Amino acid sequence: TFLPKIYGWMAEGGFLRRLTNVIKKVISLDESDEVQKGIKSGTRSTHMPKYKIAAMNIDVTAASTGPESGMAILDTSVNSDWSPGDLGEVAGIKDWFSPKSHAGGQSVSLYEHTKKWDKRLGDPIADVYAVVARGNNAVLTVADGCNWGVKPRLAAKCAVHACMSHLNAKLYSDEALDTTHEVFHALLRSFEEAHQSILRHGGTTTTLTAAVVCPLQENEDGYRWCVCVVSVGDSQAYLYKAATGLVYEVTRAVHQGVTREMRDCGGSLGMSRGDDPDLRNLLCTFSPLEEGDIVFLSTDGLSDNFDPVVQRIAETPESVEPSISSLPILNQEERDTHALRALSQTINKAGPIAGVTDLITRLISHVVTVTDTKRTYLEKANETTEVITSKEKMQLDRTIRTTLKQLPGKLDHCTIGGYKVGVYPVEDKEKSSNGASE
Repeated sequence: TFLPKIYGWMAEGGFLRRLTNVIKKVISLDESDEVQKGIKSGTRSTHMPKYKIAAMNIDVTAASTGPESGMAILDTSVNSDWSPGDLGEVAGIKDWFSPKSHAGGQSVSLYEHTKKWDKRLGDPIADVYAVVARGNNAVLTVADGCNWGVKPRLAAKCAVHACMSHLNAKLYSDEALDTTHEVFHALLRSFEEAHQSILRHGGTTTTLTAAVVCPLQENEDGYRWCVCVVSVGDSQAYLYKAATGLVYEVTRAVHQGVTREMRDCGGSLGMSRGDDPDLRNLLCTFSPLEEGDIVFLSTDGLSDNFDPVVQRIAETPESVEPSISSLPILNQEERDTHALRALSQTINKAGPIAGVTDLITRLISHVVTVTDTKRTYLEKANETTEVITSKEKMQLDRTIRTTLKQLPGKLDHCTIGGYKVGVYPVEDKEKSSNGASE
């Protein structure tokens, strides 16, 4: 409560305006950044850089899906009593519950727990992820079912399952793909399969982001690995550079030049427009990689909680008059760049990361902390509403709405799936044929 007063006093003398300009300069994107310049985006596979792919090892070194059964079981009401050993082969993989330090994922609900129903609001988690790593390559997928409930979760399950099934069949068949253009074509085709699966199974709508990390043949640019990404909606793909400790958003072009609307994901698969998908922000993205880099995909429960406006440490030009603002005013590009710097700092502040699991744990811990005040406030408010009159409840509801606008964080589901670029040995030969053509 004291800091806004200080900011107000400084604003009277124009100090805050100068401070804001300094902040903007610090967080501005370095256009000469070679990593940023290497990220290319477009709406078609032919818009992407074309490189020859090196031999892709088929031996599975890690596989993970979630939350709970993830995409391994589409209808959990039929298969409520399940165990990993009962599933058999799913989407070309025999064991989906074998994460390793170089590949895995995690989901968490940031919503408040309600004593009345003895569960978290927003259950079940409607996000789904799947990651499978092979000797020198990987496939990652993340989906965020739009809204709450079983049908959005089913849409996300169907999308990830169909996408992963198609990619595992196409990438590791006898007719191996030769170029990055062919990888992008396979990714786009997997989105069509995902959409049709949602319609067949009666799901509603979901975002989907899928990435293929593959080794490259010798080329004039000296790239050894790359990631090919296709996305629709607001689930993002990121790149953590091992050499610098910086995070880059591979899918940043999705929202460049526009102000993000958190209530509109921008695009989705499933019954978005009748039986048609909403492909307004469908995007293909390419980025070169180096050994040790980490590619991670996430739902907006992560990205939104790194937004300085959501964290209540900045405001938008549209939300307040600059002359009366007690906080720095940032446009969308500045907000995005600030969020990337905050991601980097969160990952690095506890020292060197041990692998994907460590990176995910640090990010999940951060968003839980950011949203803790809001979550705790709602849990206490919910307890109060159980012992007051209807008139008092109406007044309390107004107070709650006003208070929530001032508290940091966004309550949501948060899911992350990641892979550390490198060459990995197979520990279990029986599992090494997962997804391989016999």
